[in-house]
Amino acid sequence: PWLDGPPQTNEAGRSSNFAAAMLWLAEQGLPPHFECLEIGSSAGINLMMDRYHYLGSGTLFGAQIRYLVKSSHYGWIGGLSFSASAWNVHCRDDWIGWSDQARLRNLNLVTCNSRFLICPMIQVPNLAYYVLSCASKRVAEDFFNRYHYRPVLLETFVDLERNPGTCYGAANWKWCGETQGRGRQDRY
Repeated sequence: PWLDGPPQTNEAGRSSNFAAAMLWLAEQGLPPHFECLEIGSSAGINLMMDRYHYLGSGTLFGAQIRYLVKSSHYGWIGGLSFSASAWNVHCRDDWIGWSDQARLRNLNLVTCNSRFLICPMIQVPNLAYYVLSCASKRVAEDFFNRYHYRPVLLETFVDLERNPGTCYGAANWKWCGETQGRGRQDRY
């Protein structure tokens, strides 16, 4: 096939081939309304995160999957990003109960929910919990399809001054403790 992998559409110049391909497909007699969704495409989710998430889209490290969330009633309403877990989080590591050697050997089995956003104009009760639950149920299989391994644990970090993280508790995530609040690049 002429396309060996998913198109990179996070920059306008890169999406021109994708747009040309969609126009060609439309000329071949496809119905006037069709959608092309790709789990890893980042244009829509990065733009949405940059506009509405207090941390912006950010750089994701390691294995990663992004999801755009679409409602039949509201259209595109949010997104989630999953990426490599944090290297060293004492409360997580204590909760799991692994040694330094076990952590190094198994860290790829922990995946971080790096970003989660429901656009602020969308006010639907329990929507955040529902979206998080749906994504949590499918992320391991999507990681397996893309990276050939299944994470067994999801983690996230909630800034409690900005958000109580209620939707995580409602989606059966467990609170393991407070971190030191350092970023990924902090080596101390």
